[in-house]
Amino acid sequence: MRQGIFLMEKEFPKEEAVYTIRVMFKGLNSGKKTEIKDALAAIENVDSVTYDRDSSDYNSGEYTLYILNTGYGYDTGEEADIEKQTAKKFSGYEVTVKNDDTSAPDIPFSVYLTAFGIILVVLLISCGSYFEPVLFLVTIGIAVVLNRGTGFLQYGTKTVYTLSGKDPIADVFPKDNTVVLLYENADEDMAAEIVPVLEGKDGVKSVVSYPTTTGRQCTAKEMSEMLSETGGDLQADEKLLNIVYYHFHKNGRTEPVTLSDLSVSFRTLRFVPYEKMESEGYGYLLTLFD
Repeated sequence: MRQGIFLMEKEFPKEEAVYTIRVMFKGLNSGKKTEIKDALAAIENVDSVTYDRDSSDYNSGEYTLYILNTGYGYDTGEEADIEKQTAKKFSGYEVTVKNDDTSAPDIPFSVYLTAFGIILVVLLISCGSYFEPVLFLVTIGIAVVLNRGTGFLQYGTKTVYTLSGKDPIADVFPKDNTVVLLYENADEDMAAEIVPVLEGKDGVKSVVSYPTTTGRQCTAKEMSEMLSETGGDLQADEKLLNIVYYHFHKNGRTEPVTLSDLSVSFRTLRFVPYEKMESEGYGYLLTLFD
């Protein structure tokens, strides 16, 4: 996911943030609407005012909507001053002022304290000794810390696993029920290096490659049937990942094994170095499923 965000930010650089405040008047006559717009634009720290007198988005019955644009965030004093100045300046009108802040409010510390207190009381009542609640809370705390920190400590800020060496492969593939989805061109030298590492790994069901945008997954049985059509004699209960790469390597192919009989979303068994994936925008997914 983080790799996708990186690519999006690269393609679409961040623009300067614009914050908006909605000002709705009731009962304005047509002659007053342009005058009000100019008066709103004159308020300090207002960059511009959005209003179209011919659009139903801004005019509905007796209600008239203006949108004030400013470069100051919703949690700043300047934005708060704009709201106060607007309400004060047009106090003689029936007007409603509200910003477009959609962020969730901060949870007060008292809420966390209350929740912790309730949990502690329940533990004290249900446990047979005073030591058990402490042990329970410490264990949960350690589990949370490890769960949040392990990925960062082992892989840094990269949330994808690199295929540029043996060590990450050895760490990743022993996991049960792993489906590896690869994309883009094969590197034969890399394949020859990785294949011996993959062979003999237990608990891996299948590997299949396709463009990452298709969102298709493949079961061990499906993969077995598909590869049988390419000449591989496979059974659904075998360690398909090991067999697939062994089949690729032993055949001495100078190109990836093409699964031409599969659906159009599937392409080939491919290897991608992280460096190329990062520079050219290619990627792969590592997914666990039952």
